[in-house]
Amino acid sequence: MESKTIANILAEHIATYKKSHPNLSSQQIAKKFGVTSSSFNRIEKGDVSNPTIDQVVKILGGVGRHAEIVGYLNDYYPIISKTFRDYYVLEDGSNSGDKIKHFIQQREFCVLILYSLVGDGVSREEIRRIFGEVGESRLQYLIEQNVLSVNTDGVIGRIDYFMDIGMEILTKVANITIDECFDFIPSESGFSRIDFKVKSVNKEKAVPKIVEVLQRASIEIDKILEDEESNGDHPVFYFLCTDSLYPKIK
Repeated sequence: MESKTIANILAEHIATYKKSHPNLSSQQIAKKFGVTSSSFNRIEKGDVSNPTIDQVVKILGGVGRHAEIVGYLNDYYPIISKTFRDYYVLEDGSNSGDKIKHFIQQREFCVLILYSLVGDGVSREEIRRIFGEVGESRLQYLIEQNVLSVNTDGVIGRIDYFMDIGMEILTKVANITIDECFDFIPSESGFSRIDFKVKSVNKEKAVPKIVEVLQRASIEIDKILEDEESNGDHPVFYFLCTDSLYPKIK
């Protein structure tokens, strides 16, 4: 099946928008979106094969498809996409990064978001296969809330930039991921592993050495993950952590 072009997608969104706003004329909608009436009419009729970035952004934003703006820019203008993600603000005052930070802390969305962002072109069908109908409905909600972006082929774009979500959120994400995904099955393959040990030690002598070992391990693991020979479609996670065995003050 031939993929839709961005021109086809814009024309479909305009048609849907006009059906839901029957009292608005094409001229009024064009003015509301911030594009000229002539450009709007030509795009609506399919007479424009290569709309400008300005036209794409304004029309997708006008019909409320903010997530698709990022997907379109990811496909055709990745450098501009990075700037857009960093500075574009949604109507509720949050950008896409803020949205992810909010939803990724919620158990029902956490793993789905992680899976979507690390995949190389995750489709709705794949989400349905892995997470079921409930997962598919949650995916649609995340797209509508501008948390995840979809590109012009209808797949979720992978995350290609570093996002610092902060230690507090990271702790929640790690806890949810281990609780939801970790399944230790003893076997020679060793595809899953967890080590946990408690012991009284000399804090000044032992703890810095433990932290140093974990730092080295993290560097080595990252080398494996970034190695081209390691490229694949199997999503994995790892979690390195150490701290004093004192309850946090409530």
